[in-house]
Amino acid sequence: MSMHIARNGIVMATVLVVCAVGGIWVGRATAEAGPYGPAPDGVPVPTAAPADASAQNQATAGPLGQYTTYIVATHFLRDQSYETHHYFKPLRDGVLQGLVFRESADGAPLIEVEWAISADVFARLPDWQKEFWHPLAPAIDAGRVRAPNLPPDQARELLATVRGLYAQTINLAGIEGGLPIGLEGIALATHITREEMLRALTAAASR
Repeated sequence: MSMHIARNGIVMATVLVVCAVGGIWVGRATAEAGPYGPAPDGVPVPTAAPADASAQNQATAGPLGQYTTYIVATHFLRDQSYETHHYFKPLRDGVLQGLVFRESADGAPLIEVEWAISADVFARLPDWQKEFWHPLAPAIDAGRVRAPNLPPDQARELLATVRGLYAQTINLAGIEGGLPIGLEGIALATHITREEMLRALTAAASR
């Protein structure tokens, strides 16, 4: 059992190094205000209206209408950090899906898509899939995830929930949100630094 865990830890560390050197990691999120909606494993998460009225009017119908939980977070890609704006919706118990932009202004281009899953969902993943997810706890603890449109008490509650999640972020358009970068340029982004990822992997391997 211990050999199996250690072997998985070595594989995960190898993937991390390859991703970090090759530029395959980025980031994660925060939240906003509004009534409570579905959340991972039944934990209530505040949902929030988009940051401005015009964006709210545009997101009232169709598949975009449910992406109402707003979060701001620092992402990392190829050792560069940048601020991102996330709009999430719940897909099912323990699974959230998000659209990620560099800014919240009207017409901002999509640069990333992101999934966030609960610890229970993460635990049920095959080991090889776990290598492509990163914990959000280090980003929360470092203060790099914000819920700017929520009252302080709701923001604390939301961030406490986010802290227990794992994320997978796929960058589609680079950091500046230019033209699509094509299949060869698609990268995994993280909310945590290389050092934070290594510490998380070491902790997981020692369990």
